Amino acid sequence: MIGDEVNTAALVLWRIREVLGRTFADKLASKVYRATVDSLAEIADSDFNVSLAKALKLADGIVEAYRQKWPQIKRS
Repeated sequence: MIGDEVNTAALVLWRIREVLGRTFADKLASKVYRATVDSLAEIADSDFNVSLAKALKLADGIVEAYRQKWPQIKRS
């Protein structure tokens, strides 16, 4: 259900915010939205969690060079 998917994304982003801080997480969240709008074909997957992971990885690359925080995001 889409409601469950939205809750999952919110929980993931909230956990990232707890671990990596408000400033980084807020920037990341805005770039996740942008990656979704601009690169839907690139992140689209029938599994919402896979799509979310792809969007997070793309967004991390936009927020910071070399995706330095990607390992921490992946664990969140």
